[in-house]
Amino acid sequence: MNERRSFLDDIDKILLKELQKNCQIPRSKLAEIVKVSLSTINYRIKRLEQEGIIQGYHAHVNLTGVQEEFNICLLLKAKIHPNYIVEVSSLLESIPEVWAVYATLGSKNFVIFAHTPNQHTFMNKVYQELLNSHLIEDIDMLVINSILKEDCLRRL
Repeated sequence: MNERRSFLDDIDKILLKELQKNCQIPRSKLAEIVKVSLSTINYRIKRLEQEGIIQGYHAHVNLTGVQEEFNICLLLKAKIHPNYIVEVSSLLESIPEVWAVYATLGSKNFVIFAHTPNQHTFMNKVYQELLNSHLIEDIDMLVINSILKEDCLRRL
């Protein structure tokens, strides 16, 4: 991996947004959208990959369309002590069903997204593990009924 440049210019940002929308878009189409040559597109994509900005190409899966899956958002209140973020993060990393963790400010310290084959698996595995942890003080659960908007592009 090469050392990262200090900035992303407008061309880089457009490329990244377009690739996030459709990672299979032909490079010739990208060149048309960005209004640069195909060789520029090839160079830019290769550089973004080498710098670790593009770390792979993935399918965006609508989890609500997959049968018998249980998706949940958990709001956790941890017991506060000097290393609580590291310790809770380590606990959550050890649970394979947890796919996103955010540290927050407010009445809850963490927002967690988890995915299991069904509610039974969630309750008996993930939820019990969190309940039994000495690190967790309180848990609120929100079952994800359907995804109305999920826009990762806004972060660019």
